[in-house]
Amino acid sequence: MSDLESSLNTAFDAYNNHCFDMAEELARDVLTVSPTNGDALYLLGLIAYRAGALEPAEKLLYDAVKLYPKQENYALALASVLQKEGRLDEALSFYSKYPQNAAAVAQEGYIYLQKGQNDFAFSAFQKAITLDQSCLTALIGQALIFRKEGRHSEALNILEKAYQVGNSAELDYQFSVQNRLCQNEKKALQYIESALTKEQPAAFYNEKGLILEKLNDWAGAQKAYETAVQVNQYAPDSFANLGNLWLKQKEFRVAEDYYKKALALDETFLNAHHNLAVALCAQGRKAEGLEHYREALLIDKTHIPSLYNLAMLLEETGDFEEAAGLYFNILALKAQPPAVEFRIESTLAALYEQGKEAQKEAVRFAKGWVKHFPNSIVAKHTLNALTHEAEDETSAFAYAKTLYEAFADTYDEKMKDLKAAALNETLHYLNAVPLKNLGTVLDLGCGTGLLGAGLSKPFEKLIGVDLSKEMLKKAEQKNIYSRLIEKEVSAFLKTDTHHYHFIIAIELSGYLPSLESFISLVRERTAPNGLFVFSIENGTTAKGELSAQGRYLYAPKTVEKLMRENKFQVTETKEIALRKEGFGDSYAAGTLFMARAV
Repeated sequence: MSDLESSLNTAFDAYNNHCFDMAEELARDVLTVSPTNGDALYLLGLIAYRAGALEPAEKLLYDAVKLYPKQENYALALASVLQKEGRLDEALSFYSKYPQNAAAVAQEGYIYLQKGQNDFAFSAFQKAITLDQSCLTALIGQALIFRKEGRHSEALNILEKAYQVGNSAELDYQFSVQNRLCQNEKKALQYIESALTKEQPAAFYNEKGLILEKLNDWAGAQKAYETAVQVNQYAPDSFANLGNLWLKQKEFRVAEDYYKKALALDETFLNAHHNLAVALCAQGRKAEGLEHYREALLIDKTHIPSLYNLAMLLEETGDFEEAAGLYFNILALKAQPPAVEFRIESTLAALYEQGKEAQKEAVRFAKGWVKHFPNSIVAKHTLNALTHEAEDETSAFAYAKTLYEAFADTYDEKMKDLKAAALNETLHYLNAVPLKNLGTVLDLGCGTGLLGAGLSKPFEKLIGVDLSKEMLKKAEQKNIYSRLIEKEVSAFLKTDTHHYHFIIAIELSGYLPSLESFISLVRERTAPNGLFVFSIENGTTAKGELSAQGRYLYAPKTVEKLMRENKFQVTETKEIALRKEGFGDSYAAGTLFMARAV
């Protein structure tokens, strides 16, 4: 054996034992003596590829392939580099030269997978398995297809079968990822630790970091990501993961630095642009954030989080027309975050307030919305609001139910943000009445039970009625109400036979097209000398009018007259700022009525 052959053997042994510096030094020594040595070029290409230095790896392997075009391992290594660089068709041209090589056919499957051609990918993986039943990369590829399609249990089954034919660091890694996605973090951690005993690429440390994050081990996650950076300083994922970690801890400036490092390595990194925008906006740098949302959408115009956040930002800065268009794009993609229809509604309402031409544009947009989404309750309600068309009670209640089902999870927090005053004023009144016990209390439109939670005065029974099942679930968790009933308030009042000492209806009138029947029904259920506490959003007409914001407004004098006609004596009224309106400092004006049955 010659000295060159001996040096190369030692170099490959060093590489296989992860002694990469030693392997590189020996390979370069060989090239000094023999500049056209294919194995030395090939080994240096592998080392560069492993370190994430793709351009040097590509050059070294191209040189090896040019010198020795019949060397299959050189060509397949070059194809791997091209594939990693995203030059998929070039990589495919090399893989396709070896139709009987199971590993090459499997990599064709991965390229089809990257292209989104799942059927072709699955066929390639199946062919590779036919060529070699122990082809782990093909079995893993089939699992990745199932994962991509959200079929996680099937993906797990495939990976478990793969362990029957072999084992590898990559298999451990993918099994870890799959278990993490299936919320089995402890098992995922076990398998990524196993993978790391075999190999230590940056991707494995990133996976470990993601698992530790889910286990709330922030220090461990940070250490894993930092190790990933040390292993491969050219991998943007590691920097982005560090950014995500600090973003979750609201260390926005630190997160910003890491996202910028990720983008310096890959300016097309979609999630880095998006999350950098989030970090910038959190620091009040909204103009910069807006640009990064736009960059994200240039990369992928269907990226829902960037569409949504950019629309929110434009709405906040007063560009209502573009914001509405972006929200509508989300609907057109058939991806509907719960609040998106209501964001369109509020945006069109804000646009409507900008003047006559803007009103025409808002109505035109709403008509198009109804045309393209004829089954949308929110679209129809919005068009009615912008054209001030009255609705029947059934339509009004259907809209209210859709609204509150969508916001049940965030309703309590939303009311705080909007500085909703009617509830607090009502609680102040009830807690201050000169009674030791409130008796039986009926909370109409009780929502998540905020009234019950705020009552300090004792009561005999507290009954809550609401049409939203999701809101009532939140109320039930407060464990205050004697009984919770899922029903429209009018339907409940028509069939109920009890009488109540206090009937409360706060923030309910905005979803009632008419008050005549409602107040009459409330009077029938009010005990002698019982009290009715009721809020309205102020309007100017005798009848209720549907505002551009989608709520019914009532003139206070009209309500007082209705109270008297239904044998209620209004004992007190109070003008209140109901809630914040839009993104500015304006508030909706309202009136709180306290009336006694006579």
